[in-house]
Parts: sequence; C-alpha cells; structure tokens
Amino acid sequence: MDAWAWIAEQRIAEAMEEGLFERNELTGRPLDLDPAMAVPPEQRLAFKVLQNAGFVPPEVELRREIERLRERLAAASTPVERALLTRQVNDRVLRLNVMERRPAFVEVPQVPGDGSR
Repeated sequence: MDAWAWIAEQRIAEAMEEGLFERNELTGRPLDLDPAMAVPPEQRLAFKVLQNAGFVPPEVELRREIERLRERLAAASTPVERALLTRQVNDRVLRLNVMERRPAFVEVPQVPGDGSR
C-alpha cells in the first residue's frame, strides 16, 4: 500500500472510531446515484434535452469508433489492411487523449507497431 492510501485508510478509521459516519444527515436514506447530479444545476436541463435527442459527447463517439476500428483490426487479413487500421486507431486514440487532456500515465493505449504481424 502506498503512503497516500495508508494515510487515507488511517483517516477513515479515525472518523469511524469518532462516529462521524453515524451522525450524518443522510444516514438511513438511500443515496441519489443519478448521474445528472454531477452536472451543475444550471446545465441539467440542456444536458437532459441533448440526452433525450440521442446526442452523445464527442469523447463517447470517438471511443465507440476506436472500438469498431480495433474489432476490424483484429479481423484484418492482409498486412496493408492491418497497417491502415493501426494508423486509424492510433490517430483516433491520440485525438481522444488530447481531447480528454489526460496525463501520459493514464492515456488510452495506442496499438503498437505498424499493424504487421
């Protein structure tokens, strides 16, 4: 266990011993796990309208496209087709990682090589 996890575990244990989790106004009530609660209140209506219209964020659509291309890559039979699909997958992965502004250690991985087996 790393130092941060250990510190977090210690603080949670201390809070439990002090009964801080028992004297909570939400104790005994079900949690509202609606994903819309993560959206600021002033944007919820707009998000709901977009969701009902079938709109998905560009990141979600790009992830779907990457998955479709990876499936085609797995089924590709020629080296030329594999190389082309590998470049397409890696291009979309790069766009996704830039779009989501991820640090390098949590990026979506690219397909290694040039697609040849």
